[in-house]
Amino acid sequence: MKQLHLVMLPGWRMEKAAFQPLIEPLSEVFQLLFVEWRGVKAPSDFKERVIKKIISVGEPVFLLGWSLGSLAALEIASTYPKSIKGLILIGGTSRFTSGEQYPFGWHPRILERMKKQMQQNKEKTLTVFYEAMFSGTGKEEGLKSLRKRECTHDR
Repeated sequence: MKQLHLVMLPGWRMEKAAFQPLIEPLSEVFQLLFVEWRGVKAPSDFKERVIKKIISVGEPVFLLGWSLGSLAALEIASTYPKSIKGLILIGGTSRFTSGEQYPFGWHPRILERMKKQMQQNKEKTLTVFYEAMFSGTGKEEGLKSLRKRECTHDR
């Protein structure tokens, strides 16, 4: 039987390693393909990478998005519905920042401050962001995993 294709889209500053616990069980059902954020300057660059990956498959795919990857998956699915068989969204929202009609998400002012802080002190900004991503018992393990990944990411 032919395997279905699952294109996996991690969150901001994440890579394939973020999906490590899911890779083995999902690979029993899907042929896994990954798109990463490394070197992406704008969300449109990431979207272009995803579309190229989908085109390379030559048939409709499933998209799995985590966090910002979920936002990208939603946008791509709405723009190219015939290319997408289904969506799996983890920690996804319909947008990252809050607004007049959308009270959820981060206040836009926080995101703007984070952009400026990335230019001034990237490491500290990422640490604060990563700490905000996790809570409870998984916080220390999640942070340790991200720090390890971050060390290899910037080489």
